[in-house]
Amino acid sequence: MPSLLQHVSQSSTKLLLIGDSGSGKTGALASLVKAGYNLRILDFDNGLDLLVNVLRREPNAEELLKRVTYVTLTDKMKAVAGNMIPEGMPQAFSKAMNLLTNWKTLDEDLGPVTSWGPQDILVVDSLTFCSHSCFRFVDVSFGYKDPRQTYGEAQKRIESMLAMLYSESVKCNVVINSHITLIEKAGTGGLMKGYPTSIGIALSPRIPSYFNTVLQCKIKGAGLSAKRVISTIPDGIIDLKTSILPDRVPAELPVETGLAEYFKLIRQENQNGTKSSTSTKTA
Repeated sequence: MPSLLQHVSQSSTKLLLIGDSGSGKTGALASLVKAGYNLRILDFDNGLDLLVNVLRREPNAEELLKRVTYVTLTDKMKAVAGNMIPEGMPQAFSKAMNLLTNWKTLDEDLGPVTSWGPQDILVVDSLTFCSHSCFRFVDVSFGYKDPRQTYGEAQKRIESMLAMLYSESVKCNVVINSHITLIEKAGTGGLMKGYPTSIGIALSPRIPSYFNTVLQCKIKGAGLSAKRVISTIPDGIIDLKTSILPDRVPAELPVETGLAEYFKLIRQENQNGTKSSTSTKTA
């Protein structure tokens, strides 16, 4: 039987990054590119402009931009009787699932996500819009007359995707961005808790269980003094967690460098643990 020395967390990180719109989730990815990681982005938000602009400001911009592969995934919509509905069969979610099975486009063939390694990072930006795409796909594909069936099937498909990315077969790193939704916690007399935004309210509280790290992007201050940070500790409303012991990770990290610093801390922690175990066995 394998020991914990062979655990997948020694080489990969599964991270959920949550935050309000504009809090810096997408821009925070730049530090990982600059740290030498290859990003493969499922871009449901069609919002990579900031990431591109941050990387273009670097002296080695061309090299950095080549490390980022993305596919923009949006559904065509049309107005009917004042409502926006999909134009034809929604394709964004099904295309994303096909890419996870075999990332092949006209420009490149990266194979299945299960073939990627510890220098690769799959990014879903964002889970919020991925969930919307899934709901549209289920709604049109199955034509459920009872909305509860559509919600149930869509939630099942999103959770299946998370379970696959969480599994041991996926050895690359995973970063999933999500917005925050406030949900009343049962039995608390109206206490509101913040969870990742997905489909309905039943799935959101279960989502963090598929990640070994949950961090939050937030804006502190206002106006010219405002700054964006990545928080690593719970604030009473949103429960966060890290795979590093709390006394080894700062309570806040700068959004410009925070993700790369966190990944580096994880690798150092794992290396130190491996060395300590080896020393103990040798002694």
